Amino acid sequence: QDLPEALLALARLCSDEEHSDFLPQVKGSQPNTMRALLARAATLGARHAMAALADLVLRDPSSSTEELQLACEHLEAFAEDVLEERRAKAAMAEEESEEEEEEDDEEEEEVD
Repeated sequence: QDLPEALLALARLCSDEEHSDFLPQVKGSQPNTMRALLARAATLGARHAMAALADLVLRDPSSSTEELQLACEHLEAFAEDVLEERRAKAAMAEEESEEEEEEDDEEEEEVD
């Protein structure tokens, strides 16, 4: 489970992006390594890797049709994962709300 997160951290270090909050002494500009790390993390289900990899492909005008198709699949998987997470949170919030209503009803019955 920690492997995708480690891969994302390594990919961040290989990027040209600022990372002053995470090993700022490491300087790296290795886009091919970064893409490979993101791709591996994406295959392991890391949704942020899926989104980052898709973003890289979509911003690169030399991306192949195959890479664009994979980017679409990654974005779809990312969106499905986020949607599932939000539905789970909404269901949990609804359950909590129902439990609170039941407790309030029980308290009102005790007062009567």
